[in-house]
Amino acid sequence: MGSVFPPATQTLGMLRGDGGLGIPVVCCLTDPAPNRLWVHPGVDLYLTAFEATAVEAAERYGVTMSVGGPLVASVFRRPVDETPRRAVRDRSGVPPGRLMVAGALGSGDVMASVAAVREVPGIVAVVLGAVRPQRPAKAEGGGSAGRGGAGLA
Repeated sequence: MGSVFPPATQTLGMLRGDGGLGIPVVCCLTDPAPNRLWVHPGVDLYLTAFEATAVEAAERYGVTMSVGGPLVASVFRRPVDETPRRAVRDRSGVPPGRLMVAGALGSGDVMASVAAVREVPGIVAVVLGAVRPQRPAKAEGGGSAGRGGAGLA
């Protein structure tokens, strides 16, 4: 049984540790920095993409992690054409040199976050994005109006 999400890792670790899960539990740590939420004594194997993450996990938590390599296929590690990136920036109003992160757990108002980041002078934030459908908003007249997700900026 595998997990890439901290609360699921905790749950599977508890089940495994209490004997309620009779198969090994593997956690694929997708964050570059380990934290307590990813670690549970009932987890059988930890995988990470970075050697530094494995070292830090051992030092902080006494957990052995195996370095499994990149999280995505090489086709996704190629440079992205600047044209679509520029279009996403133009649509969201985020100028070059300003990036932000929002909605990692599917929560929050991404565009309100973008607006707030734009208001802070000189701030440099980091944005990692994914295109995914969002819940439809109610349109005037009771129908649904679909909203698209944000792309990599």
